[in-house]
Amino acid sequence: MVLMTEERMTPLLVPLDGSIPAAGPLEVAQAFAELRGDDIDVLFVSAEPLAAGEVAEVVGLPVEWLPRVTLLNTVGDPGEGICRVGGEIKADVILMSTHGRTGDLRSLVGSVTLKVLQDPFCCPVLVVRSALDFSSQARRLRHLRRICIPLDGSPEAAWSVRVGSALAQQANARILMLHVIDDRPRKKGRALAEPSYSDQPLYELEAWQEEFIRGSFAMVHRPREATTSFVLRFGDPDREVSHFAAETDCDLIVAAWDGNISAGRAKVVQMLLEQAPCPLLFVRARELQPSA
Repeated sequence: MVLMTEERMTPLLVPLDGSIPAAGPLEVAQAFAELRGDDIDVLFVSAEPLAAGEVAEVVGLPVEWLPRVTLLNTVGDPGEGICRVGGEIKADVILMSTHGRTGDLRSLVGSVTLKVLQDPFCCPVLVVRSALDFSSQARRLRHLRRICIPLDGSPEAAWSVRVGSALAQQANARILMLHVIDDRPRKKGRALAEPSYSDQPLYELEAWQEEFIRGSFAMVHRPREATTSFVLRFGDPDREVSHFAAETDCDLIVAAWDGNISAGRAKVVQMLLEQAPCPLLFVRARELQPSA
């Protein structure tokens, strides 16, 4: 294991398994590391211990990247190994690449990416989709213009405002905070119930929106230097976040979740892993006290 020195910056951990060309995820990692001021550590989790040279060969590391990264190796289960090493080196962010899948939530339970997201002590996880062009995702992170932050009014989700605001200030980007009201009719016996807002006067909805914004910002420090907009949408929350990010050409989605696979928020996480049009930054939801 690598010993941290005073000269080393906080590492951005990039686990690679050789299944896709290493240059793609590393290009994205470099773009994000430049924004955050991180070093890059490449990790391969194997069945048997490997030397640094063997790690480079297995993951297909291009020669030009050798002097730009630190190579790490651990043995065991990939998901557990990634989380363990991330904690040992005090990683700032873990970058995961996912192919995305279709089907129900259970199809993702065995994925390494989801296992890392579910670790209770995990640092933020930057997810890039290999279904998208890596160079395009790297350009988005290198030239951040718009950051989408989904909010549901909970203290846990409000934590993403703090993380997203810091990134927006570093990149001089605009924050688009999105709240989706579920307008799917709910069943009552055999009949379908009307959406709860169907007979609600517009002024009441506007008043509710203002109260929602005040309540969300009461949990975190309002971003003073970042341009912030609040957007209210109606629809299926599982799908609307990805659709909104695509429509507004967002460069990054910052979302907080508690790692609970059975929670409603987990369905939004699944849909983002499958359909997000840009990189995703998942932050571990933490309990916040109201700001002074």
